[in-house]
Amino acid sequence: MPRKNVVRRSVTVLLAAVGLLIIWGAMTPSAQTQSQITSPIDDSSRVLIPHSAHPLARAEYDQGPVEGTLPMEQLVLVLKSSPEKESQLRALRDDQQRVVLAMITSRIHYYPMAKSRGVMALGAA
Repeated sequence: MPRKNVVRRSVTVLLAAVGLLIIWGAMTPSAQTQSQITSPIDDSSRVLIPHSAHPLARAEYDQGPVEGTLPMEQLVLVLKSSPEKESQLRALRDDQQRVVLAMITSRIHYYPMAKSRGVMALGAA
């Protein structure tokens, strides 16, 4: 029994370490990172997203500027990634899953069936 616990703990620690290494590797900037901003920002060129503002967010209720320390709670900003970034993210996810699956399957032990050892289910052959 104690040996099983040691093996389980070792596998858990190993999986955690590999997972952290994979996450750390994904977070480090690579030399191939390109800027997402391809042209100067023009404040006069804006896109209106319909129904994206609260109905009470109108000029008649404007109370002027707020302090810069005011927390912005319940703000959700959703941005779309480029198809290239999406495919890179999918490839990273697939690689991570492949590594974890390989680690798990390498720890599975296959035991021979009783019949192949010359022992029948009800006794010796």
